[in-house]
Amino acid sequence: MGVIPISRKSDFPDGKGQLQVVELPAGEYEINRWRVDSRSAKLSTTQPFSIKFEIEPGEVRYIGSFTFSATKGSSLDATAVTVNYKDDYFADVTALRNNYPNLERSEIFMGLPSGLVKSELGGESSLYWMPIVVMPVVN
Repeated sequence: MGVIPISRKSDFPDGKGQLQVVELPAGEYEINRWRVDSRSAKLSTTQPFSIKFEIEPGEVRYIGSFTFSATKGSSLDATAVTVNYKDDYFADVTALRNNYPNLERSEIFMGLPSGLVKSELGGESSLYWMPIVVMPVVN
């Protein structure tokens, strides 16, 4: 595979992964698709899936760990990915508390059933190429 990974700051001691922290209003939510932009390659779901969770007022919710893995590549683009989900509460909450000190004393509730694992969310990725156009700038 010809994919060259671009290093990004990790939130974990092993150097792999980033936390995504989002403040949402109380209510019911569903994750039912994903998209990956890899330079000129755009990848997305091909099969339906659903992960539902609820946000309660004033509570911090953990909804799990999503792993995006490149399975094929061309040049600097990932051209196929798989997406897996698992409950990795203890490792993720430890990283969360280390990176967000204001949450150090907050109780963090499970947003989904403990131990939940889902493989290949959204099926094999679909691929759409965006052409890269280079135009000279004339002053």
